[in-house]
Amino acid sequence: MFRGDGRRSGASISGKGPREGILLWRAAIGPITSSSAIAEERVFVGTLDGRFYALNILNGKIIWEVDVNYPIASSPALDKGRVFFGTLEKKLTTIASGGGPNVSALASGLYALSARDGSIIWVYEMNSSIYSSPLIAEDYLVFGTTDGRVVTLDPDDGDLIWMHQTGGRVLSSPAVENRDVYVGSDDGIVYSFDLTTGSSNWTHDLNSPVGTSSPALTENFVLIGTLDGRINAIEKGTGNLAWSFSAGDAIVSSPLIVDETVVITSKDQMIYALRISDGELRWASKVGGEIWSSASFAGGIVYFGSIDGKIYALDMITSTSVWSFATRDFIDSSPALAQETMIIGGRDGHLYAFRDQ
Repeated sequence: MFRGDGRRSGASISGKGPREGILLWRAAIGPITSSSAIAEERVFVGTLDGRFYALNILNGKIIWEVDVNYPIASSPALDKGRVFFGTLEKKLTTIASGGGPNVSALASGLYALSARDGSIIWVYEMNSSIYSSPLIAEDYLVFGTTDGRVVTLDPDDGDLIWMHQTGGRVLSSPAVENRDVYVGSDDGIVYSFDLTTGSSNWTHDLNSPVGTSSPALTENFVLIGTLDGRINAIEKGTGNLAWSFSAGDAIVSSPLIVDETVVITSKDQMIYALRISDGELRWASKVGGEIWSSASFAGGIVYFGSIDGKIYALDMITSTSVWSFATRDFIDSSPALAQETMIIGGRDGHLYAFRDQ
């Protein structure tokens, strides 16, 4: 799922990522803002022109595609042979050619597809957009909506389990640990819910919209960015603020957790590494454009994209450049890492795969 796991850590469990910046393949599938999910040598990703794809991770060949006719910004989650993602509400005026179901019968909402062949299992229709990336935890599917709801469905049949209304858009993607769900809202509040009942554990008001930053969980903290440019550490048990660090511009990305360090990107063109215990700055590095992409990690390297159209790989310890790769348009998608491969999408209509030879 988005950021790799329920804690949204952003660190790959594969332990190795591309160190040489060698392009394995690129697939022209449409403009991409969401991240990919990788499972069983398949890459799953949606596009802003309303299509969802499964591709072969080895060569980028399309295995199947489904045209849902609504833009997809939500990153997919996979569980038990099913793939889940949300769509934006605005219906596309032009139906792309190709396979898939009858798009006239489809609606905006949360989709459950067969990971094997793309057939639709169920759709939970919404009168709102879903930018938030769904969370799968046990038998619960949790996501946010642009009309301010946190929604939990049964992943087997799409039935509603519980729903909570917040005071702002929920673009943030929920995180979970020990049956406690954490999510931010544009009302400036970070919420903690009980996964099974939806009852409130605590709330913390950050006095700034959260936007698209999703919480990342450590042993003690909920780490999350805000549009006023802060990365905030909230105590998981109490909901109290432990510390915050101010960047030079808005943070629209999600934190990366690597051991005792949190890495965060900002629209000030900077990427920061902070000590998790107290927020002390360890290093900072500047690139050629605003950074909306959330950083990911594998094998000692931090990967992210930039509005300058480049994909960057930095050494985690020294922050020095390992490699970079120029695309034809800006990148706000976040990298996905698995099977020694890094996958990232671009607004230039291509999905890129990198792997050392």
